[in-house]
Amino acid sequence: MNSMAGPNTKHHRIYNGWVVVAACFVIWAVAFGIQFSFGIFFKPLQDSFGWSRGATSWAMTIHLIVFALCMIPAGWAIDRFNLQILFSVAALLVGFSLVLCSRISEPWQLYLLYGLPLGVGTSICGPAIPTIITRWFTEKRGLALGITSAGVGFGILAAAPLSNILITAYGWRNTFIIFGFAGCIILLVCAGYIKNPPQSVTNQTISAVGKFTNHNRTRRLLPFQTMTFRQAIKTREILLIILASISANISNRMIAVHIAPHAMDTGISPSVAALAVATIGGFSLLGRMVMGFFQDKVGVQSSMVICLTTMGGCMIALPFIRSDLIFFSFASVFGFASGGDVPQVPAITAQCFGVASMGVIFGMVMAVTVLVSAFGPIVAGYIFDLLGSYTIVFWGGASILFLGAFSISRIRLRI
Repeated sequence: MNSMAGPNTKHHRIYNGWVVVAACFVIWAVAFGIQFSFGIFFKPLQDSFGWSRGATSWAMTIHLIVFALCMIPAGWAIDRFNLQILFSVAALLVGFSLVLCSRISEPWQLYLLYGLPLGVGTSICGPAIPTIITRWFTEKRGLALGITSAGVGFGILAAAPLSNILITAYGWRNTFIIFGFAGCIILLVCAGYIKNPPQSVTNQTISAVGKFTNHNRTRRLLPFQTMTFRQAIKTREILLIILASISANISNRMIAVHIAPHAMDTGISPSVAALAVATIGGFSLLGRMVMGFFQDKVGVQSSMVICLTTMGGCMIALPFIRSDLIFFSFASVFGFASGGDVPQVPAITAQCFGVASMGVIFGMVMAVTVLVSAFGPIVAGYIFDLLGSYTIVFWGGASILFLGAFSISRIRLRI
């Protein structure tokens, strides 16, 4: 039941809200499926040009820096402008970037094309999606965010093996072209279904956001007042949320780029490595939905701590994994936990600060998160070039995840 609709309009608004969820699911599947499939292009690019892992990793780092720097302006824009136009621009930028990437011959060309237009395009899809969903839902917000964010997992599940198949059959250049045209068309179609809820629904969301449902009982944890951006950035909670978000994101980025090369270093075939990346995406999809539902039952803090500590345990074990079976077990558990963490960040942001300025607040959280996390893949690449091993990288990631879990446990929710 959607708590925002009145008795005469309930069916209509439930329908519209879930249509928006479906469109957002597909948008994240396309945008982030393409983004996270970069690890599959990694070795073919190295083989074609003889670049080092550190040099190749710069493409993702620059992309993530641009992605991060554009998130706050994107969050500001989605609070004010027509969403269908914004998402159409994002679609064109994503397609333009990937098609032109098929023509590169020098590292700087990959850095420029993969970094700028793709970074700007995906940044529009970043803070916008959770912001829109939190405005449509109250009681089932965790489930709605979980289903929506499962699009990322589905995208990885589909894009990783698909990119491997296409690269094997047609080469990495033609695969960039196929991804560019297909991604642009799908995103343009979905853009037509993206919209904010009616003002009456938004008003009900703001008034209802101070309520927390637990086993059919409603209570307030702390006196709640929705905050502006300036008020939010002065709080202790915003720093703790950012730290926890960074811990998960930086680990995800390192795994996304380096897990396939690491697997092949240990003797695992490229096809199995690609399938493992897809497994992470598949279980990430499951984790987002399950932990979104779990969030509605036990609370966002408990859900987030479970996810972060589980990810940390997986990264500690990763250097010791040598068999295909255990590697797939790692991929399954890590994927589930990393996916389960995703719907927690916008939910805890809304519970701390409200939804009135959610676009710019969440945009800032994600901007700082991604900006810091952008250096994860490049640092991991250079550490490998120096030491010839990812062990220190993975154990460092685990330590950061445990710190993030501790940070989230220290937040005092306002609702």
